[in-house]
Amino acid sequence: RWCCDLDQQTNLMAPLAYIYAAGSIGSDAIDVPAMPRSSDAQPIPLRELLRVQDIAIPRLASRFAQLAVLGAQRCLSRLATPLPRTTRVYLGTGLGDIARTDALYYEVMPPSSQLASPAQFASAGNNMAAFFVAQHAALASRNLTVSLDTLSFEQALVLALDDLAANDCTTALVGCVDETTVPREFYVRRFPLAQNHFIGEGSAWLVLGCDPANAIGEVTLACMLEPSADDGAQWAQRLAKEFIGSKSSVRLLAGCRLRDAAIEQLRVALPDCHRADYLPSSGYFPTAAGLALGSALVHRSQNETTLWHINRDDAGRTGLIAIKVYGVRT
Repeated sequence: RWCCDLDQQTNLMAPLAYIYAAGSIGSDAIDVPAMPRSSDAQPIPLRELLRVQDIAIPRLASRFAQLAVLGAQRCLSRLATPLPRTTRVYLGTGLGDIARTDALYYEVMPPSSQLASPAQFASAGNNMAAFFVAQHAALASRNLTVSLDTLSFEQALVLALDDLAANDCTTALVGCVDETTVPREFYVRRFPLAQNHFIGEGSAWLVLGCDPANAIGEVTLACMLEPSADDGAQWAQRLAKEFIGSKSSVRLLAGCRLRDAAIEQLRVALPDCHRADYLPSSGYFPTAAGLALGSALVHRSQNETTLWHINRDDAGRTGLIAIKVYGVRT
């Protein structure tokens, strides 16, 4: 249902899931005036934010896990009704727990050659962030982490929608998190960037379910398109014809792995769509898509808007997400 090629027609009439809340930590990525960055982002001071918001999290939790919990808390605080304990957690990350992994490496390798602390070692996995989110939200269900260089948020969203469609769960907490490392050369070893691309970090979350009550938006499409023989202008034209259509109310978000040529081809194929360039504000990191979509849901206008996020990975797969953002009732 979710993984297809460009020849497969997709029904966009019915929502795949309703969105009840969104929240994030990081630079506002869309719909909020922000000056473009002129330098790389410094790591967010998480400990102070945890103290101010009175969030209790075990001291052994890494900075990566703290970032995940803070983003999830901002989402959960906007819910109209409490989250069911059976809610499942789905987390996507492109870079994973960089700081904790690096610290362990330098601790056990020469010249230090020390024994790693068992607690530090046990909490270094990327999946521990989803565990701490579930613990903070008092959930007693499954959690799943997708660690993938590109399209990890898209994959996590697809898996959550699969479980909702199969009635394996009634609500899902879907998020993404990536942290920056400084200096810049440490970061670009793992996530290559152009010289004018500024690094960022963030954590963004959505609460999804199948009941339209209290919804602020809906997911109308989330899929992974396998590599196609068609590329370039034909790729953009087929996306426009078979998926997006031509509507002035559509806002197009180009992901961090789309090249300038592909973005220009989409602009030509979709002349009536408004492009929202969020990356100069959010910074470039693998899961910046979640930050942009989450921010758009938080800062809703009075008019209903459809957001299309498009990204590609190095293998040529295309990740598509379509979200309808409801207008704010006055």
